[in-house]
Amino acid sequence: MTECKNRTYGLKCIYKCGHCLNGVPCDVETGSCGTECDPGYLGDLCDKACENGSYGPSCNFTCGHCLNRELCDKGTGMCSTGCDPGYFGDRCHEECLPGMFGTNCSYFCSGHCSHNESCYHVDGICKIGCTAGYRGNYCDIVCEPGFYGINCKEKCSKGCQDSCNRIDGFCRCNAGWTGFPKCNIECPSNFFGIDCRHLCSDHCGNNDTCSGYYGTCDGGCQEPFIGRICDHQIRAQGPGTLARIILTTRFGVERQQRHLAGFSLYISNTSRREEGFLCYKDLSTLELPDLDFSTRCIKYGRFVIFYNERIGQTFYSSSRYENPALTELCDVVVRGCYQTGVYGYSCNINCPINCQGRRCDIVNGYCLGCTEGWSGSKCNQACPSGWYGLECKLSCSGNCRYSDTCNHVTGRCDRGCTSGWKDYYCDKQCDPGTYGPNCENTCSGHCFNGTSCSIVTGNCDNGCYPGYTGDLCDTECLPGYFGMRCRDNCSGHCLHNQSCHHVDGVCKNGCTAGYRDTQCFNICTPGFYGMKCKETCSHRCLEICNHIDGFCSCAPGWMEPPTCNTECPDGFFGVDCGFQCSDNCVNNETCNRFEGTCDRGCQGSYSGLICDHQVFSPSFKVLVTYKEVDCEHEGPSPAGSHDGLLEKWKEKDTLYWKRNKEYI
Repeated sequence: MTECKNRTYGLKCIYKCGHCLNGVPCDVETGSCGTECDPGYLGDLCDKACENGSYGPSCNFTCGHCLNRELCDKGTGMCSTGCDPGYFGDRCHEECLPGMFGTNCSYFCSGHCSHNESCYHVDGICKIGCTAGYRGNYCDIVCEPGFYGINCKEKCSKGCQDSCNRIDGFCRCNAGWTGFPKCNIECPSNFFGIDCRHLCSDHCGNNDTCSGYYGTCDGGCQEPFIGRICDHQIRAQGPGTLARIILTTRFGVERQQRHLAGFSLYISNTSRREEGFLCYKDLSTLELPDLDFSTRCIKYGRFVIFYNERIGQTFYSSSRYENPALTELCDVVVRGCYQTGVYGYSCNINCPINCQGRRCDIVNGYCLGCTEGWSGSKCNQACPSGWYGLECKLSCSGNCRYSDTCNHVTGRCDRGCTSGWKDYYCDKQCDPGTYGPNCENTCSGHCFNGTSCSIVTGNCDNGCYPGYTGDLCDTECLPGYFGMRCRDNCSGHCLHNQSCHHVDGVCKNGCTAGYRDTQCFNICTPGFYGMKCKETCSHRCLEICNHIDGFCSCAPGWMEPPTCNTECPDGFFGVDCGFQCSDNCVNNETCNRFEGTCDRGCQGSYSGLICDHQVFSPSFKVLVTYKEVDCEHEGPSPAGSHDGLLEKWKEKDTLYWKRNKEYI
């Protein structure tokens, strides 16, 4: 037996041993490692490196989730470039701890996944939905005002003041509503206000009930009651619109004029001048007031108050003022219309409909003030475009749909808001997660990194989450594609020709025969084949078998793949028994089925490893000498000489042959 060195084997030691465990030499004849292979290699000769996706002793371990599907170290299984999102550890086998996700498990879940479950460790999505009060793939978007509950699908009651609690819909009641805890019951008849706590007045006109919101009597009050809720009774001559006040004194002397100097006239709805309107004040410094005095004062009121004073420590000119201030009035005439809302000599013309309080100048009908949204002396001109409200002083939001101006009275956008705006006045931007006119549309929820879409267009300006495409990121990748911008191709090896998952490329129902791992990109570990790579290749395969069906070329001496369990029949040898034995083995024996050699030698004049060379006896003279050359011949080359039997050389003009000892 030949002794090979330097971890070699085979005939003449020309083959290099494989990766035997710990450097142990292989068998010098077969090359077999006998024990085990170094981690990362397999096969009898330990010359087959682990294929993609496997590592360790006998390649029995599967690589973890190395970043961007990079291959792990075939020996140790370590991921040199880091882990895919959702995994950590040197070998990237461990999923992120509950509550964490993403690259290096460095992101926190929203904490609002349904049933207190953790989000998906790869992308942070709450796969079974959100707890009440939250929405979106990541459950990180609170319900927009006006909505609550699971997935924010429940609408708050109309009776809620502002918005309701986003989780359970509880709220404080608005005026006109009651019903704990969701304020979903309108006030019953004869009640009004917050929680319907107040009783309506019994003095509404036509015995109508009041408004449940403010308690107002929309049809007016019964006489003699007034007020917003008809709760004040007129006990004296009713109020009216005054046009002129005439004062007359008893005696027309200068002293009376100085007593009268400095007087004031007020119009008030009460008996307190401080609460009234100053209609006239004598401010002259030279002239004395007329004793027959008349002034125009267009004002609505119930009391005419005459007032004069002399204040101690105050200097009054003796030429104008007389102390004390005495009231020496003989007649007081107040002219005007008793009824409100009329004007003219006979008080029979109705004031313009847009006069504030329906009160106007009783002489010319000019309004004493306009209701909201109107202007002009008779309040018959709508506010200019872009303005609304009392005295047209309020500016529209400018966000009405179709470039409309707002309602000149209320300031609201009657046909709704333009894209990106909401609320009655279209002065509030859309909440995150909504967009479009009146914020009626919901974002796709698939914008990159959980960002919200554009409140105007709904577009995801920073791109889409893996698995989605389109401006709105509302379209899943086409079949056969997945990942960021749908640029990654599926492996094409998902079971039943199904497409992979559009987000992560995973084949949810497994792989076709010959492929493995979640995305089915990797073929079976060398030495295995078939569904789920559970079938083991025959150990008699010449090389690694086909990863799909297990077929291979059989090792010398064997046939009938994929099992290669059938020995070569007599007369054949080699790989797949594809070679025919020589007919020249001694005693007509068959050759060795592995190498084709005639183990017991060749018959007759045949020689060679497989007895395929014939040796002819030379007709020439053999000179026997005692030299190292066994046989010598002088002369021409013997007929039928064989390079394997005789070696020849030339010295000067003589040819020599030497019998090769190997064939003696």
